[in-house]
Amino acid sequence: MGGHPTAWLEGAALLSFLFARASPPNERGCRLWRGSSKLGYGEVRYRGTLLSVHRLTYDLSNEVPLGDRVGRHTCDTPACIEPTHTIPGTHADNVRDKMERGRQPTGETHGRHKFTLAQVLAMRADLRTCREIAADYGTTKNHVQRIKSRKVWKNA
Repeated sequence: MGGHPTAWLEGAALLSFLFARASPPNERGCRLWRGSSKLGYGEVRYRGTLLSVHRLTYDLSNEVPLGDRVGRHTCDTPACIEPTHTIPGTHADNVRDKMERGRQPTGETHGRHKFTLAQVLAMRADLRTCREIAADYGTTKNHVQRIKSRKVWKNA
């Protein structure tokens, strides 16, 4: 049997192989992946397909695989591959987790923000038309409307 070990390993042997490429459990019980990753989430090629390691360890450790569901980290650590730290859910569940736990950048901490908090508050207090405000700030009338109606900058 040639090729990469993940091409022919299965079950407990594959799980052991993956755990050997992670750190021992830390004080929170997280096993941190030390191999390749994308956006902090471990990846491994398994039978020709690039997979998330936390999904693979979950599937190997549970009777019901994740399938179309997402693997939600209960520990909030993307590099963690400990199967007991992953629970199944929907994309909406995962987004809700992120928002409730404060892991979603908002306002000035968001990498794509265009305005400061002071500018947003000034726009909301400004009684002129959205078109006039937009011209002063170099943006669109629609963007000003979204700021004033709190569709963006909801927490400001």
